Amino acid sequence: MASRPRAPTDKVPDISLPMYDGTLWMLATRAVKAVKNGTGLGNKVRSVTREVGHMSTHVRGRFADMSVAGRILTVVILLGVGAGITAGAFFLAGHSGEGSMRSHIRAEMAANDFVGARRDLEHLRVRVGTLSRTDREELAAPIHANLAAAAQHLRDEIDTMRKAKRFDEALAQVGKLDALDVDEPGALFLRAEVLRGAGRDKDAADAYAHYFQLYPDTSRTDDALFWQALYLRGRGDVAGARSLLETLLQKFPKSDFMVSAKRTLADMHKHGK
Repeated sequence: MASRPRAPTDKVPDISLPMYDGTLWMLATRAVKAVKNGTGLGNKVRSVTREVGHMSTHVRGRFADMSVAGRILTVVILLGVGAGITAGAFFLAGHSGEGSMRSHIRAEMAANDFVGARRDLEHLRVRVGTLSRTDREELAAPIHANLAAAAQHLRDEIDTMRKAKRFDEALAQVGKLDALDVDEPGALFLRAEVLRGAGRDKDAADAYAHYFQLYPDTSRTDDALFWQALYLRGRGDVAGARSLLETLLQKFPKSDFMVSAKRTLADMHKHGK
């Protein structure tokens, strides 16, 4: 049977290359954005899958004039090509970006900027979810080791200056120690000691209180409690001072401050201040 001549009013679906290009370009753009914004492999995959799903509505609208079979075939083709684009997007925006971050961290380590390297290492950890064994051994371990060594060197210098009553110099070094942001009890306690020696009693009391909050059971906690209690007493906060001294006596019965704490409590009871 001869085919029916096409009527002038029949619609001929436009399935030219630009239509495919536009659809795939949109998918590629969304996939790259999803990979860049996602943190961790699982979130990246979910984000890309969500974008691919959103594209189905766009495809149906663009190819509405095609037959059902034609639309199904087109969707299958587009999703197949889209899967390849997604894989490329993941590699380029994910792995290449992470590789660039690792290179930048290594450059910072080579320049002895271990504070910056630690900051960028944390950004990398957030991005990938969990650091690989290689990242932990080649990046994290030397960064933390160098920061710990630098902090110990500064603590030794500060303690020497404090004992020599060179408090202005010691405070300048305390600022450098703070910049390292090393979470270590000795650094915080030394800061409090230097502040007290420099006559900055309020700042010292705050540092002692912070120390007690973070480290309630170290060999220096009784020191922190005692000096904070003396500051509160001097400010007229008798109840607060008494509470701290009683805590000291209860938790640290062998403290070097035991006699002084008992004497202070007795004096406060006698004079009411």
